[in-house]
Amino acid sequence: MLYSPEWEKKDAETTPREPWREVCLTAADLLEKHGHCKGAMVTKNKHMCLFGSLQAAAFNWQWDGHWDFPHATNPCGDAAYKEASARIERAVFKCNGFHGAVNWNDAKERKSDEVIALLREVGNAI
Repeated sequence: MLYSPEWEKKDAETTPREPWREVCLTAADLLEKHGHCKGAMVTKNKHMCLFGSLQAAAFNWQWDGHWDFPHATNPCGDAAYKEASARIERAVFKCNGFHGAVNWNDAKERKSDEVIALLREVGNAI
């Protein structure tokens, strides 16, 4: 039988990501686009904290001069958000020894690039 390693690449490229991974990667994109904040889930300037970005990604929050929560629709958002959140919590503890990703996000020395990198790292983890 014929075999080509290229077939495996195509399968990997066409296999959909698990929803929690999409939540993490979309959250990273949202932070890059809107900015990062500490001490609040979201701000009137569209900035988000770590968990604000995860919720926005999981529940499809829309911006219309303010974050529009009531129109958040995503049938698998709750499960994807819970799984993404749990993985973020574990990654923060494992890598940084922090007890709680909220405290890690809000730490004085925390930079937005670090938060975005964490989201991408967790979303792309094997």
